[in-house]
Parts: sequence; structure tokens; C-alpha cells
Amino acid sequence: VLHQTGTKMLIDVHAHLDLYSENIDTVFEEIKQHQIITVSNSVDLDSYQHNCEVAGRSNLVIPIFGVHPINASKYAGNLQQLDEAMESSPIFGEVGLDFKFVEEASQASDQKAVFEYLLEAASNQNKYVIVHSKETDAEVLKLIEKHDIQNVIMHWFTGTQEVFRRLIDRGAFFTIGADVLYSIKTQQMAREIPEDQLLTETDNPLVSLNLPDTLAMPRALIDIVKELARQRGSTEMEMVQTMERNFMSIIQSTPTLSKFSKKRARAFKNRRYSRQTQL
Repeated sequence: VLHQTGTKMLIDVHAHLDLYSENIDTVFEEIKQHQIITVSNSVDLDSYQHNCEVAGRSNLVIPIFGVHPINASKYAGNLQQLDEAMESSPIFGEVGLDFKFVEEASQASDQKAVFEYLLEAASNQNKYVIVHSKETDAEVLKLIEKHDIQNVIMHWFTGTQEVFRRLIDRGAFFTIGADVLYSIKTQQMAREIPEDQLLTETDNPLVSLNLPDTLAMPRALIDIVKELARQRGSTEMEMVQTMERNFMSIIQSTPTLSKFSKKRARAFKNRRYSRQTQL
């Protein structure tokens, strides 16, 4: 039913299109076929440049800038180098904290410095942040509260029930991805998220590390929506409409997103390329 929804669109708020290579043509064919609005998250400046390039292939793709916590140390010593990318991006993602692979205390400090810099900019520019909080949900919540960030989308949340509830009370959105197909904890969370705070994602193509290759393509969203509807006692069409409505509410409340133009992203890409050729 989902691929026959006519003008209805699917919503993938967290993918990484820059990470596809030889199968990129198939990726865009599926995005077009299933009408998937795809927010392509970045993990550093180079990633954002690549996302801006590939986004030119489809009006359904929104490239956004972010610094994944594992890349924070590259920028912590000169945060201002992020300003141009942040200004051009309608949302910030992927951002957050992740101490799993931290080997030195300075790396955790770098993550916090970069995350707080992005949070402050998001607050000043009235932009949403798509947040990574792997095993750091309490620390992430503390910084969100410190900077009083209202526009939050929690990506693939696996934290505690206490933090989940506090974020829900703050009005944060939560994404549901491919792990809803097998994770009892995610299925429970999928049932508990308020209808108007629910979004879908794939995290493509990264899910291929844990799941069958067939789930690493945009069409994976169809199975995610089907299972999400089953968990919530809804129909697939109702779930599609809910995702549309929720994403539209984000667009309407975020001037930078509602006015977003690919020209700004392309301009950033061209400026970056020009500087690189001059070096």
C-alpha cells in the first residue's frame, strides 16, 4: 500500500546518502519511486560537501550539516570554521555525544565543546538538531536543558526511561528505525511516543552493519512504517499521514527549513571546492 500512496510521501529524517557509492543510482530511483523525503545527515565538513553534491539529484533530498561526536576533535580547536556550514544548513545533524570509543578525557571534552557550539547556534538560528546520544543520554539531556533547546529530534534513542520521559515532556521528537523490526525495547518505545512527536528514519546505509543488506536501501522505510503501524494499532496509511503531518509541523515552525533552497547548499559546496583548489 505504501508505494501506491499517490501524492503521499514517506519521511526519512535520518539517512547518510553521502556514504553510498556504486549503488547511488538505485538509491535515488527508490527515493523517487516511493516519494521519500530524505534528510541526509552529515558527520563533518567533507561529508556535508558530499551531501550537498548528491542532493542536487532530487528535490526530495535535504542535505544538512552536523559533526558526529567521533569527529569532534577535528574542530574543537577552531569552532569558527563550522560557522559557514551551520549558516547554510536548515537543520543540524548528526550531532551529539558518544563516549563509547573515547580513549582520552580530552576527546570527551572536545565532543561537549562542539555539541554545545552547535546547540547555541541552533538556538540563535531557530533550527532543529538531530541528536546522537549513544550511552550518553543523561549528558545529552543536561546540555539540551542547559541551553534550553526546544527543537530536538532524538535519533535512534536507546537511553533510559527517565531521560525518555523528560525529553517527551520537553516536546522532543523521536525517530523509529529498522530496529523496530526486531528490538522489543524499540517496539515498546514506538508504542509510547506521543503521536505528534513520532518520526521515521533508516540511518541508511549504516544499518547494513547489523541487518540484511536489503534494509540498507531507501525502500527499507516501507517495512519500518508497516511495523510501526502494527505496533501502534494503526493502518499504514494513517502512519504515513502522521509522519507527513509531524514533519510538516517541523517545517512550519522552522523558517530556515521552510525557506530552504538547494542554491545555498550548492553555494557552500562551490566555495569549499574553490578554496581546496587554491591550496
